[in-house]
This record gives sequence, C-alpha cells and structure tokens, in this order.
Amino acid sequence: MKINIVGLGPGNFDNISYKVYELVTASKLQLYIRTKKHPVIDTLEQRGMKAEYLDRFYEAGEIFEQVYEAIVAYLIDEVKKRNEIIYAVPGHPYVAEQTVAILHEKCKEQDIEIVAYPSMSFIDALFAAVKRDPSDGFELKDAFNIDALSLDTEHDLVITQVYDNLIASETKLKLLEAYPDEHEAYIVKNAGITATEEITVCKIYELDQMGICYDYLTSLYIPRVIHKTYSNLSDLINIVRKLRGPDGCPWDAKQTHESLKDHIVEEATEVKEAIENDDLDNLIEELGDVLLHIVFHSELGRESGYFNLLDITDGICKKLTFRHPHVFSDLEIDEKDLPEMWERLKQIEKNNKNTDK
Repeated sequence: MKINIVGLGPGNFDNISYKVYELVTASKLQLYIRTKKHPVIDTLEQRGMKAEYLDRFYEAGEIFEQVYEAIVAYLIDEVKKRNEIIYAVPGHPYVAEQTVAILHEKCKEQDIEIVAYPSMSFIDALFAAVKRDPSDGFELKDAFNIDALSLDTEHDLVITQVYDNLIASETKLKLLEAYPDEHEAYIVKNAGITATEEITVCKIYELDQMGICYDYLTSLYIPRVIHKTYSNLSDLINIVRKLRGPDGCPWDAKQTHESLKDHIVEEATEVKEAIENDDLDNLIEELGDVLLHIVFHSELGRESGYFNLLDITDGICKKLTFRHPHVFSDLEIDEKDLPEMWERLKQIEKNNKNTDK
C-alpha cells in the first residue's frame, strides 16, 4: 500500500513542481485534496484534474485536531481499498501540515509506504514577500499554540493559521507578553499569489486595529528584537556561566553545592515573608533569587558531568504527569480520593528508585 503526498504550492500555478502537476492532472490514481480553498484549484481543474475534496471534515469536527485525525483515518481506509492513492495539501507537504505528520505516524504503524512530492512552500513565498533572509534562523508557530514563555524574540517569528480577527486579537495579546508594544509586525496576505499578495506593516498592538480581513491565507511575520524587553532563562544561564568562567567572579567560581545549601533555605524563607506581607515586588525579586540558586546548582552539576538543568525540568515534568493521571490520562477520580492516590503513586516512585539502585 502506498500514499503519494503532493504539495500544491502557496498559490501561483507556476509554483507547483512539474512532477506534482503530472500526478494531479494525469495520474489514474484516486486523488484526495485536503481543502478546495486554494487559489490554484480552478486552474488545475481546467487542465483536467479530478479530485475528492475533504472540506466536509471541517464541518463535522469541533476542533482542528479532530478534523485532522478524521482526515487521516479516512485516507488510511481508502488506501486499504485502493492500494495506492494521492493526497494533496497546500504548500509543501512537510511545512506546517499537521495531517501529513499524523499520517506518517499512522502509516508507520500499519506498514503503509509514503512518498512525498514537494512544491514551493508558503515559507519561501512569505520571506520573499517581506524581503528577508531566513538563513539566520526563525521560529514557525501555529496561532493556536503560542506560548509567550517559549517565544524566542532573538529570532524572526512566522505565525500561521491567523484565520480571523478574533485569532489575530488573541495572538496580539500573547505577543505583547514577550515583545514591546511598539515592535513591528507584518500582516502578510496571499503570500506567493502575485496578483493579490498584500503586506501591511504595523505595530504589534495594532494587529487587530488595522481593518484587515484575516482569512486562511493570512500569516504574521514578526522580526527579531534587537534590544530585548525581557531577559529569559537562557540569559540567566549564560550569566551564571560567565560568573563561573575564567573572566568571571572569584567568589562565584569557588562555590559548591555544599557551600550554597543554606543560602537557598534563606531565599525560600524570604519568599515566604514576601507572600505573608503581600509584597508582590519583593516576591518577584525573591523568586528570582530562588531561581538563581536552581540555575547555579544545575550549572555545578553540568560542570561535573552528573546532571544539568534539562535533567531537573525533565524529572519534575515526569513526576507531575505521573502523579496527576486524572489530568493527563482518562482516569476519573473523586477529589476526596486524591490524597490516597498521591500516597500510592509516591510509594510506587520510591519502589522504582530502590529497584534502579
């Protein structure tokens, strides 16, 4: 069994590869297209393309994840009936195309071969539209999955799926947590569609105030920040490494886990006092001091080769997930039974640790 996945490019007919054009217009295989909402469809139909469009799944699903899972399930059923099919998606099959990612996972489980035939991606078209070079690095984010804490403001940012003004407004609020209000933003509509390509430059706070009619062909481009508004965890790690480096601070360079053990207790006590005094400014400062100690100890561990900050974050994430099966799995449990469950799970963890020794 085999699924041929083809990309239809960002919009212009001449951005489709010749191999893809041959497959969608001349192949005898059944062709499925994720959505008919693509500028090149009419031209391809005029040139003989016949396809089944899968837009009906968008009407049946409440959220995109459900839609994508349903499309993939349908395609797998179809390839089992026909042995070989073609599946077409906008742009490039491996750029911001979640159905392809899910399809890969499911097909691997069922021994179904996948062959991809790319065309130009919307990323190529977008960077050409804003006249920027992506070789220095950029982040690609889905508007539905933006987390301000994870945004890397030191690299360019491209945001897809800005489908309407409500999403644009929600995206603006998330961006303002990490970027200055006056930071520049590009609203890019119809990237790669020469006749209707449109770029609007504004400030981030203006993203939902420009009278733009956002749609499925709208993306945002946010240039990197030259002078950052906020320092992040990476900045703190680099500062600690500098302090302990050859040209750093002699006091910091000679500290050990043992020499610092009482200091973190003192900082935790000061956090407690700030909370009791309802002093938010001091609470921010004292939490920063505690975080410094965590990073400092993680750097000592990294230097010795025993552990690093990723071991710490990985460990606590696994612990929280394991101890909250009622949140991270389908387990249903009454709130009154939670203490007993936590004690049982902690005992399992303890037993596992003893087994590992």
